[in-house]
Amino acid sequence: MRGRSVELECPQPGVQKSADTIAPITVWGLMPRLGEQQQPVSTLRDIQFADQDTKLVISNFDIHHVSFYTCEISWPNSPDRYVFLFQVELAGEF
Repeated sequence: MRGRSVELECPQPGVQKSADTIAPITVWGLMPRLGEQQQPVSTLRDIQFADQDTKLVISNFDIHHVSFYTCEISWPNSPDRYVFLFQVELAGEF
């Protein structure tokens, strides 16, 4: 996986809200170890966002990208909030 592009896509559970033309707010974070305080993904290099921030794209995957990533979806003026967790590891070929 080293050097390859990796995409994480945040699920969009609130389709009914987007029908009201209210766009969801998507926030990405990372935790080097599960349970630690979240850090902004902007601290890593080779990270871009796509599709209105619903996709996190790691363009040149390397060891410093191994982490737990979180994606939080919410809507303005709504108590609904969804949090998704991704575990990204480095796979090796033998």
